[in-house]
Amino acid sequence: MCGVDRAEAEELLRTLFADPEAARQAAEAGMLDHPDPAVRSAGHQVVGIVLRDVGETDAALTHLRRALRLARRVDAEREADVRAT
Repeated sequence: MCGVDRAEAEELLRTLFADPEAARQAAEAGMLDHPDPAVRSAGHQVVGIVLRDVGETDAALTHLRRALRLARRVDAEREADVRAT
């Protein structure tokens, strides 16, 4: 899924609640290993949100913390978005 760009990653974040499991699968299919830290951050954020919402708090926190670390390498806006989660 390295063909995913930042705009597509952000769109997945905006639409994840329409089909959370599909969003999680899309993120896990390649965003988590993407070379762009913004895309990786969004992928971990998607997975973290979905896990949080199904009660898997420890796993969710792992992904959300990783999303935050990556977001700090991108810009203040990406970091703020992850923090808002």
